[in-house]
Amino acid sequence: MKMLNDSENELKTLNEQQKIPNVSIEELNLLKKEHEDLLLLLAEQDKKIHNYRRILVNHGEVLSDADEEP
Repeated sequence: MKMLNDSENELKTLNEQQKIPNVSIEELNLLKKEHEDLLLLLAEQDKKIHNYRRILVNHGEVLSDADEEP
């Protein structure tokens, strides 16, 4: 009987350990998707800033070196 209980406990432990990597993979995939989304938003924001800077220059605004893009 003790062997059966030990085997059941070991099986439960193994099943729980198996769930952990699956959750981690799901979380990793979610983080990758969020990272890609944030990069897209950053690229869009950079494009808007570039366009606004061009508009300012076209309207005669003088931009300082600190305002210039690297």
